[in-house]
Amino acid sequence: MKNAFLPLIIIGFLFVSLFMFVQTEVDSATLEKKLKSCPKESDLVETSIDNQEELVNELDFLIPDTYIKGDEYGENYKEWIVTTVMPLPKTVDDTTVDVYYEIAKNLCGKEVANKSWLIQIDFPKWDDVSASNSEGQIFVAKNKETGWYVWYRYH
Repeated sequence: MKNAFLPLIIIGFLFVSLFMFVQTEVDSATLEKKLKSCPKESDLVETSIDNQEELVNELDFLIPDTYIKGDEYGENYKEWIVTTVMPLPKTVDDTTVDVYYEIAKNLCGKEVANKSWLIQIDFPKWDDVSASNSEGQIFVAKNKETGWYVWYRYH
């Protein structure tokens, strides 16, 4: 009687393992679809918290270009509140945002992640419509020739 359930337990374990593998593959594929392209580390400017105000001033151009331009629901992104502007390496010590450094590092490498910033945005027009669309996260870096740009949109 004890061994009667053993095959079911093994099958259940295999099913859960397979599901977790497929889910991981889907999540990786989804992340990569949202990636515009990895910046070349040699093209990026080394920035610090001293560049925060400069970057904040650029967000009035970067956010509409990323969320409104060419989006059929762009109207819902026309109002926003920036909640976080932080160098990605600084997120490592903050458990509320540390996952974003890992995402950036896994997508484009540690060197690119170290020269990038996390921008978190609230979109109030989405609040009652879609929880996932009411918040946005973008990764931004500064190119030596063209300045600040978004290289990845998470939400």
